[in-house]
Amino acid sequence: MPLHQIAGRPRRGSSKAAPVSSAGSSASRPPVVSELGRDERLVLFATAAHKTARGNEWVVPVHGRVFRPPDGRAAKAALAIALKTGFGVSPDALSRIVFDERCALMLGDNCEHRRIAVTVAGMDFQLAPTDRYGQFRGTILIPQDVVEAHSSPRGLEVTARLAARDHRRFAVNVLMIGPEGLSIISDIDDTVKITHVSSRRRMMALTFLEPFEAVTGMAERYRSWSAQGASLHFISSSPWPLYEPLERFLGGAGFPPATITLKNVALKDRSIRNLFAKATKTKPPAIDAILADFPSRQFVLIGDSAENDAEIYADAARRHGAQIKRILIRDCRGRGAGLQRAREALSDIHPGSWRIFEQPHELPETLF
Repeated sequence: MPLHQIAGRPRRGSSKAAPVSSAGSSASRPPVVSELGRDERLVLFATAAHKTARGNEWVVPVHGRVFRPPDGRAAKAALAIALKTGFGVSPDALSRIVFDERCALMLGDNCEHRRIAVTVAGMDFQLAPTDRYGQFRGTILIPQDVVEAHSSPRGLEVTARLAARDHRRFAVNVLMIGPEGLSIISDIDDTVKITHVSSRRRMMALTFLEPFEAVTGMAERYRSWSAQGASLHFISSSPWPLYEPLERFLGGAGFPPATITLKNVALKDRSIRNLFAKATKTKPPAIDAILADFPSRQFVLIGDSAENDAEIYADAARRHGAQIKRILIRDCRGRGAGLQRAREALSDIHPGSWRIFEQPHELPETLF
């Protein structure tokens, strides 16, 4: 099979990947580079590679976004007014730096129809054009021996190919996760990051104005599980434009390397409604996609009582059976209705396979 061949099965819950072609294979052919303007930014998202059924190749997903930061103060002023009138929060001198950064990400113009080229394992590939959200996706098949020659303990590096005079660098390490073992699928908001999703006013302040804050003790427990061999996938209802500050927050708080799956939201079109879309609509497809990529791995699902994580995870346990080893739900204090709802959702799941906890020290030291 040619090294540049596209993996035939698109990832569920995502736009269909277009064929990936090798670039620069002939000395007479000019190298393929990304269609990226000087005023445009590119972000490569963290993904995880999995082995094919035969086990002699790796399927390497590539996913990212191209956008143009907003020009001028008008857009920021409009968002500040919307936050104040709609939610009663507004930036002040202390929160201005955070607000400006997150405005630039959320209000940036998604760049559609850009073809992005990447280098993986010493070879070049061109991906399908970006969609209305400025996102590009592709899956590349790479033989096992080539992966062994180019990967490191951090994973397999994917780098965007840019024009010769463009000295910026955009890269990410794709995690290499074997076909067997234990994986964690974790929520972010109010599970590992304090968000207060049950209060829209507080949630909007924490989303746009304040530094992200970790739930004390969760990073230490996740690191312990990772050291025992567990892989980690974060799935959140946060919007894709906030990927960069979320990724920095998770790394800075000490969480182990992980994939991150968010949801599509653009403040400039009707998809802004997705900002408050129920997790019951956005999270199950993301969970199903991960479980489909790793059918022989077992999974621990971790969430909280502030949203519908218990309902989502209980439904996943019913549909995926033996793949779901355990469900852990963090009790967000002061939300009695959410806690009762979580208990009811899990009532028909085997009692030994789920637990509601308040503090990270209540979590098991080992998941295996």
